[in-house]
Amino acid sequence: MKGIRCRGKTIRIIERAHQHGIRVFGATLTPYQGADYFSEDGEATRQAVNQWIRSSGAFEGVIDFDLRCAILTGRASFVKVINPATTFTPAPPVIRQWPTRWTSRC
Repeated sequence: MKGIRCRGKTIRIIERAHQHGIRVFGATLTPYQGADYFSEDGEATRQAVNQWIRSSGAFEGVIDFDLRCAILTGRASFVKVINPATTFTPAPPVIRQWPTRWTSRC
């Protein structure tokens, strides 16, 4: 799984950032079911990566875009929240519903 192979590299980047006093926040990958490039393997990788981002403890905090999209749409599909201009980012009405401040573990 590609997502698993990236963990070590991500940890190294985080460690280097910390050496320079930089705090690092993780962000989950948003759902993409309904996109032309969707695949079950890709979805399994996305879920595994998101689980690692949430539970690894590697980040000072996590911005959970995946959870927020699920709350707004009621499902794991991006179809209802997609921005037609980019085909892979949330539509402006969805972004306006996101909180203006994020909390962290620090």
